[in-house]
Amino acid sequence: MDDECGQWERLAGEFAETEKYFQAAKQYKQAASCYLERVVEMTRKAAEYFHLHAEDSLEKDDHKAAALAYFEAATQYKELSDFATALTLFENAAREALEGRMTETAAQSYLWAAHSCHKLGNSEYFLTCADNMGQLYDKAADEALQEGKAERAVIDLSLAAMGLATIEKTIEAKKRIDKAKRIVDKTPWDWLKSLLTFSQALTENRLEEAEDLLRTFKQEETIQEVMDACLSILEEREKKRKKPEKKVS
Repeated sequence: MDDECGQWERLAGEFAETEKYFQAAKQYKQAASCYLERVVEMTRKAAEYFHLHAEDSLEKDDHKAAALAYFEAATQYKELSDFATALTLFENAAREALEGRMTETAAQSYLWAAHSCHKLGNSEYFLTCADNMGQLYDKAADEALQEGKAERAVIDLSLAAMGLATIEKTIEAKKRIDKAKRIVDKTPWDWLKSLLTFSQALTENRLEEAEDLLRTFKQEETIQEVMDACLSILEEREKKRKKPEKKVS
């Protein structure tokens, strides 16, 4: 195993020396999943080289490549719990994704930007990011419907509802859920109904039910991460509300 880990690291170093930053980042990411005692070091290097690739892509006006690289870099920093850096890079990813007309990537970037804000206690900017997430997933759903992709539309509407639920825009969230309900029966994937049920439970603040649904949800890992992030935000907020205030003597 150590030989395999070392191979990933050596390859990463070779790519870095020739300024092939994206390939270097990918190899460091592999090394991070391989090494146990050096996972933080390898993850940080992966983040740094994804960031370098993003900057290179930006100089070449390659907005799509820049968006994806910024997103990867931000994700690595998120794994390191460096939420301040992650927030900045998720914002960059969203900006470049919008320039490259990558609506879903922009929406996902704002989701994790909102998650980073939540972790940093930045409640004011959290509202902006979560609202952007909801609106962009809503736009992505419309694009999917125009392309005849009902399955993708249900997913995007469910995610839009989750984003709006985190900022307590309940009426707006329910509109997305109702829209998704009208088309979900036209899709062949049964798990989409589970996703939609989760979004509805989240919107209606039935958090225990949402937690049970998440526990049994075994589909796309990326969607699971979104569900978990939105649920954790609402659960933490609910705990703060129920926490008794300290009496001032």
